[in-house]
Amino acid sequence: TIVIVSSDLHKRGLKQSYEYIENLNAGNYGGMAVYSQTKLFNLLFANYLLKSYLPKHYDKYRIKVATLHPGFIPTTELSRQIQNRFLRIVMQRILPILPITTTVEDGARRIYKAATDPESNGRYIGNGNIYVEEHVTARDQTLAKQLWDRSCELLDRQDWIS
Repeated sequence: TIVIVSSDLHKRGLKQSYEYIENLNAGNYGGMAVYSQTKLFNLLFANYLLKSYLPKHYDKYRIKVATLHPGFIPTTELSRQIQNRFLRIVMQRILPILPITTTVEDGARRIYKAATDPESNGRYIGNGNIYVEEHVTARDQTLAKQLWDRSCELLDRQDWIS
């Protein structure tokens, strides 16, 4: 099983996804918008791999794909890119004491479930360690193919796996 870690913040990475893919490698990195976009890309990659690539190669690889949101774990230093001091303090000091955070252990349980549960293939594990639907854009096969092709182009490869 291939386990791909994403985030529920993938839902914020929806604006101008097509244009963003075309401008990959343009050096515009940093901030929550890019974080959200990359988490959407993780799901697009997983869904393309599962629905378009692996069915053609299943007899050879017999691979399953599962995705998950590990939760907001304050110790991941997600706030290190925040330039606004007030927002950084909120992220580092206030959010961790609210009940919206997740422990490292709970995040690890989600990864374990994704890797070992026979029902995890093609599914997204969200908060509460339960299966939920990712945003509809994460299942857009046209966008997923565009990301796949652009990634191959940037890597100067015909394909990801071959």
